[in-house]
Amino acid sequence: MDSGQRVTMGLATGPGAARRTASPVSSRAGDPVRRVAGKPGRRRIRPAVGERGAVTGEFAAALPAAVLVLMLLISLAMHGAAQVSLEAGVRAAARETARGADEATAIEAARRVADEELEVSISRDGDYARVRAVRPVRILGLVEIAREQTAEAEVPVEHLPAAVEPGDSDPTTSGGGS
Repeated sequence: MDSGQRVTMGLATGPGAARRTASPVSSRAGDPVRRVAGKPGRRRIRPAVGERGAVTGEFAAALPAAVLVLMLLISLAMHGAAQVSLEAGVRAAARETARGADEATAIEAARRVADEELEVSISRDGDYARVRAVRPVRILGLVEIAREQTAEAEVPVEHLPAAVEPGDSDPTTSGGGS
């Protein structure tokens, strides 16, 4: 070899060296290989006539499954967000109940925070109030299934003394003045 020639991938190339061209070779029997224009040494495999459009067909077959998985993931996220809002509604109703509000006010607070379709039950047991809310589960917000979301809260009830109006004087608390 001349000093100006070099060997690349088994072919002698360089100034003055005769370029050898490989005859079309096949990676599989019957599949012709052609050279990519402008790039020596690179080959592009031409698919067999019966395989054209195979990727499109596989994509079309896999697309509904991918959309279904995506819809289920979105539905799961919506279910989690609905559970969080349900628990927030129950907490709001429990706060109202603990402050001494009537049941209608507490239920309105729960529905304002969570949802209009809530079934809210409030019970008082001594120094504690319990609030429980139930609503149906929906897939993607459309299809109702035979499951329910529930949330419960228990809070101590506040016992505040009755407020005294300004200007009212109670002789028992004024220190027995003159």
